[in-house]
Amino acid sequence: GDLRVLVSFVDLDDLRAINNQFGHIAGDRFLEACASSLDKACRSGDLLCRFGGDEFVMIMPISTEINVDGLKHAVASRIAGKLDIGDRYTMSCGFSDGYITKDNWLTDLIGLIDAADKNMFQNKCRTKESLHV
Repeated sequence: GDLRVLVSFVDLDDLRAINNQFGHIAGDRFLEACASSLDKACRSGDLLCRFGGDEFVMIMPISTEINVDGLKHAVASRIAGKLDIGDRYTMSCGFSDGYITKDNWLTDLIGLIDAADKNMFQNKCRTKESLHV
């Protein structure tokens, strides 16, 4: 049957700035800290993948009895938490949820990742605007 999933697209804020200011070893430490923080937000059966240089994707299967908003909130609060690596660095995230079908699973998944990415970008723009007020 079809699998309903919640996809979270996570972007590490300012990785390039960390690399430039403190070097790539510090950048790698930041990546590891982010990955372990995201890993703690995963349940068994969830999938966490590094997606690009400074992006991660979480794929979380959801069954009918799961409160999707609660799950989003749990992941978002884990992501919004400041990482204690000598300074305060943050991650931005966006979500999408929908179905992955057996016949079109790759297309479905790419579509959901793309939607979560767009949602993350809108969230990031809103956050930046609110910071500049």
